[in-house]
Amino acid sequence: MRFKSTILALLIGLSLVSLACSKSDGTATNMSEEDKYRLVFAAAKTGDPVIMDNVGKKLGFANPDGTPNEAAKKFMAGGPAWGEKNEAFAKEVDTPEKAKAYVNSHMPQ
Repeated sequence: MRFKSTILALLIGLSLVSLACSKSDGTATNMSEEDKYRLVFAAAKTGDPVIMDNVGKKLGFANPDGTPNEAAKKFMAGGPAWGEKNEAFAKEVDTPEKAKAYVNSHMPQ
């Protein structure tokens, strides 16, 4: 059951981040894919749309018109596989407070 909730949270987070983006104002091109998935997952776990929007913008997952770009689509396709392997991380950010602290400490500048 925990696995399903991890996957669900990741998928919700990916969807919300891609929809919440308005335009990229500085991307995190030097972040690893692992770090990006962790950041998106933690942002989703906060439940805060402003945080999710900021993460999406920083990761560069939107076209200028706010629609998900190709990078976002490719990234979202890998979400379920990432979620299957990262239940331990889900436990690290299992409350909105822990998730927000993670995002705040790992958000690219």
